[in-house]
Amino acid sequence: MMIGFISDIPVLAGAFIKSLLYTALQLVSYVGGFILVGFIIGALENKRNEWLRKSVGEKGIYSTAWIGVPIHELGHAIMCCLFGHKVEEMRLVQFGAPDGTMGYVNHSYDPHNLFHRIGLFFIGIAPIIMGVVVVTTLLYFLQPNTYGLWTNEIHGAKEFSAVWSSSLALLTSLFDASNWKDPFFYLFLVLAISVTSHMSLSKPDITGATSGLITMYVIMSIFNLVTLSLQGGEMNLTELFVNEYNVFVLSLSCIVLLFAGISSLLAFLLFLIRKPKKLNIIPS
Repeated sequence: MMIGFISDIPVLAGAFIKSLLYTALQLVSYVGGFILVGFIIGALENKRNEWLRKSVGEKGIYSTAWIGVPIHELGHAIMCCLFGHKVEEMRLVQFGAPDGTMGYVNHSYDPHNLFHRIGLFFIGIAPIIMGVVVVTTLLYFLQPNTYGLWTNEIHGAKEFSAVWSSSLALLTSLFDASNWKDPFFYLFLVLAISVTSHMSLSKPDITGATSGLITMYVIMSIFNLVTLSLQGGEMNLTELFVNEYNVFVLSLSCIVLLFAGISSLLAFLLFLIRKPKKLNIIPS
């Protein structure tokens, strides 16, 4: 009996390593896009805010914050409710705070509750998820034709190239000349830019999300260890990465980054126009 157990050790070790690898790949597939978008938007937002402060001051940031910040904080609050966290205090938007905080959600949870701990991850990245949901909803109601063309490209996607084809279809339809006379087109642009300008994650968001991600990784690894052992250790990586969900997330991420980039570009142009000019004093 002991000999049989020892002979099974390489098999068990292989299944364990595969479970760790497969779990990591699952997380990259399911939430990697959101995390990547969060870091890129964070970098863009930092530069945008810097340019706005140097050109027009805090009021430049406030111009989009009154729409974007409440969406950001509502994302946190909704995820708190979904994962059983208690919202202690919430401020959807505020201006002029000494530390520059424009909104916050204070919440409490049971650290011994695994469901609560997993929720930390989704609460942390909630502004990105909420932003993606809101932009998609705006597209559906304000630009239904573009939304239809875009979803048709995504439906039944079996190749990664569908990310680019769907993104191109969306952009081509959205910025078609026929939309330039449509007031809903400009309303969509204003709202989308405002939302995407405030999707970045704060340090507390990242800290909480990291803690939740570790808990989720451990639980998923245990589950995958059992399922992979029963299935003989086979992993279907093609279906894991090439599916409608990933095409949807990556395609929309490209659009979200586009609007965040437009916002940063406008801030940069304003900075170039309004930045103080240096005086060259020639000594006599």
